[in-house]
Amino acid sequence: MMKALNKRHEVHFLGLGTPEADVAQGAEHCRTATFVPHHVPEKGTLRFAWSALGNLFSTLPLSLALYKSSELSTAIGQLHESIQPHLVVCDFLTPAPSMPPEMMAQSVLFAHNVEALIWERLAANASSKVKSIYLGSQHQRMLKWEGELSARFGRVITVSEADSVLARQSYGLTNVAGHVPTGVDAESFASLRQAEMKPGHFCFLGSMDWLANIDAVQWFLREVWGDLYARHPDWHFKVIGRKPPQSLLAEFDGKHGIQFTGTVEDVRPHLSGCAAAVVPLRIGGGTRLKILELMAAGIPVIASTIGAEGLQLQDTVHYRQTDNAAEFAAAREDIHANPDEARAMAQRSHDDVVAANTWDHVADVFLDLALNVSLQGQGHGNVATRPPVSAMN
Repeated sequence: MMKALNKRHEVHFLGLGTPEADVAQGAEHCRTATFVPHHVPEKGTLRFAWSALGNLFSTLPLSLALYKSSELSTAIGQLHESIQPHLVVCDFLTPAPSMPPEMMAQSVLFAHNVEALIWERLAANASSKVKSIYLGSQHQRMLKWEGELSARFGRVITVSEADSVLARQSYGLTNVAGHVPTGVDAESFASLRQAEMKPGHFCFLGSMDWLANIDAVQWFLREVWGDLYARHPDWHFKVIGRKPPQSLLAEFDGKHGIQFTGTVEDVRPHLSGCAAAVVPLRIGGGTRLKILELMAAGIPVIASTIGAEGLQLQDTVHYRQTDNAAEFAAAREDIHANPDEARAMAQRSHDDVVAANTWDHVADVFLDLALNVSLQGQGHGNVATRPPVSAMN
């Protein structure tokens, strides 16, 4: 969406990290990119465990506390003073604690998830009582802070109608302007639609440093793939996504037809020819960009209800909805046995869902919500559109 906005507006990016970070690179994304150095301990390390333990004495949930930065707050104020932007966007809830308080009422929060819902699902699916208690505590803190922080912004934009409804109902927010559809660069995946499907080749696509994806892949490989591989020892399963945890690699990589790619420069060669993709999420929020990318590539999708959440998809028409190990296994077998039906389903998903969701369209909807929507009951009239200069942090 930044690329689409930057085609016709002046976008300036500000965030935590280093210039080597894999976001906001190059002129196609933004006019300037400023990175504030900030170190977050890697998951699975002793330092991360110490931070998690120390968070018991903080009022902020861990996922906000780890990224709170006074240096970022100062940099936001300095950039704002320097370029005088017409629109300031806080991308995700994570930077919100670092936003200068005096700027929040004139800024937009782009909420990619209802974060508290993720923590609630994490607690519900915890593998032990101790984890459940800790994650439940994180959920309660996120409920408090997500509501309070969101209410401070002039407008909140979500990524699905369901998230907009939940934000209004759970937090009583009256500043929710609406939602933008999930976008996809369909043209970049178009060539894959002509690739010949390889029977027995399946995949998962998603960043493997996100808890929801780690949980999904671990559950699928433990509960579903083992039995499938025992019946079909020539089948292959590829996990395409950056930074898989060492625990998953040690347990599964290179065994029973399983391959983890880790970070790749381009996902398309790894997707080419896949007979089907699975999205077995049990936790998470927002919408699934990766499902649209898979559908743009012409790959049949098997997903849990949560995996397909937020997208206007119909079971058996656009994808196969499955919510337990037996259903996932049966869907895999069915797609393998009926490739023509699987291709027809993939074609319908492309025609009905993918074609309309271009990033240019999404960017137009976002700007309309950010600048031109009157929020009743908030004292916000229509905001006049001026020469657009956008600052995103």
